[in-house]
Amino acid sequence: MSTRVGLTLAVLFANLAGLSAQTVVRAPARTLSGVVQDSATGQPVGFAQLTIMGTDQQVFTSVSGRFTLRNVAPGKANLRIQQIGYRAQTLAITVDTLTRAGENAPRLVVRLTRQAVILPELSVDGKTCLDLHDVGSSAPEGRTILTEAFANAERILTLERKYPFVLEFQRVVTVMDSDYNTIEGHVDSLRKDSRAYVPYRAGKVLERVFGREHLASFTTSDFAGKEFQQTHCFSYAGRDSLEGFSGYRIDFVPKPEITSPDWAGSMLVDSTSLDLLRTETRLVNLPRRGTNFRTASCVIFYQPIVPGLPQEFQVRCVTSQRGGRTPILLERWLLTGHRFVGRVPDALDRP
Repeated sequence: MSTRVGLTLAVLFANLAGLSAQTVVRAPARTLSGVVQDSATGQPVGFAQLTIMGTDQQVFTSVSGRFTLRNVAPGKANLRIQQIGYRAQTLAITVDTLTRAGENAPRLVVRLTRQAVILPELSVDGKTCLDLHDVGSSAPEGRTILTEAFANAERILTLERKYPFVLEFQRVVTVMDSDYNTIEGHVDSLRKDSRAYVPYRAGKVLERVFGREHLASFTTSDFAGKEFQQTHCFSYAGRDSLEGFSGYRIDFVPKPEITSPDWAGSMLVDSTSLDLLRTETRLVNLPRRGTNFRTASCVIFYQPIVPGLPQEFQVRCVTSQRGGRTPILLERWLLTGHRFVGRVPDALDRP
């Protein structure tokens, strides 16, 4: 039996047996490469996410399912592989970075199995808290639509951290009075750099900075953060639709013990692809005194910038404040372009 065939069979056995065996993989020059495939069809699984657990090493597969992890430490590790719509796997591996002269290391072959998504019990009171201790669990019973929604957010956060990019928007700003009469307006452009992402912090959504009130805008990456998950309740709210797309709606609100200004709202996940379609957020827990803000809300629509990796496409935000010349501010953003700063997720397929 050749080394390539032997390794492939070992990996397939590990896939079937879970963590019952330690799979030895070769990573010459501390570089581990491989391919992720659909277990039923053998077709490549593009843009699957791979993570060496306990480290900051994360990568996406290319369109052809190939991946390369660099600077891999020798020894034992857990390699997690996940993609929306598939059952996540965690492989226990032993990384061998030493190879004999002229020896080519075989690719690691991982086969992912399609995962049927479970719809949790419908919640109508908005007070049901999801226990998030098993988010990302590879157990079949753990792959609910709620879990998939958080997997969406985790992938977006990984994209922002590992493949930095800049989004270009056209912005239309309209200033209105308290009767919604337009006072003034203008059109400009703005840039969003993923490297400038500031994570959510409880109690810091609305605060004064150098005497001025500052509103920390909600970002989809916040869903993936432990602090946001631990301070909010999530509940399945049933089916919804968006311009012909059928989706599942998930509501979220701050937990009762969170009394400072915070974000509540919903996210809509496509019922077929499980991609994120829309989020709606609103500012809650506003005090009656000590702030000029009356309301703040945003609706964000998403579109993939690479397959399976959505980003903001259209944004509509409205804020209203007490007194002043500009009590109501309406902003509308439209994505006009994007570019990656450095490496690109599908770089392995490029010449």
